Amino acid sequence: YSEGQNARWLYYIETGQVKIYQTNEYGKEYITQVINPGAYFGYFSILNDSKYRNTAGCLSNTKLKLIPKEDILGLLFKNRNFCAHFIRMIADRALKTEQQLIDIAYGSVREKVANTLIEFAKKENIDRVKINISRDDLASKAGTAKETLIRTLSDFKQEGLIEIESRTILILSLNKLKELNS
Repeated sequence: YSEGQNARWLYYIETGQVKIYQTNEYGKEYITQVINPGAYFGYFSILNDSKYRNTAGCLSNTKLKLIPKEDILGLLFKNRNFCAHFIRMIADRALKTEQQLIDIAYGSVREKVANTLIEFAKKENIDRVKINISRDDLASKAGTAKETLIRTLSDFKQEGLIEIESRTILILSLNKLKELNS
């Protein structure tokens, strides 16, 4: 979906990855969220009965399920268990957004880049993860300039945390990357 469109669907990701972003008046994207398989998105505009305030785009081949707005609203008003699950999902998103704002305001560039790599790594429970993402998208999500991101990735490579080949970044130890935030 695109900013300004009427909200008609709740989206569920079966496979792939989706970025939620806003574009400023100069055409620069700022990625506010990376959504992985098993997650829903597009619900804020449905609940507010408003137009989308951001844009969603696929980062990789993605398979989505579209759930009509009317079905979701019906479930929310008729099914207490579904409503409770939905409220927990919104509360979780609010907590993540709060942490993201704190990270942007007070985190070092290294922490921002490490957090971004971790988020793009789909939070898998494996230590070595391969991600294929553009440097522009990484910089946008980290809230830093592309040049700064590239220097930080180079530092991570020298420290043996990652390997880089073209657009592909191999995280050699997701756990060690997570330790940068400790």
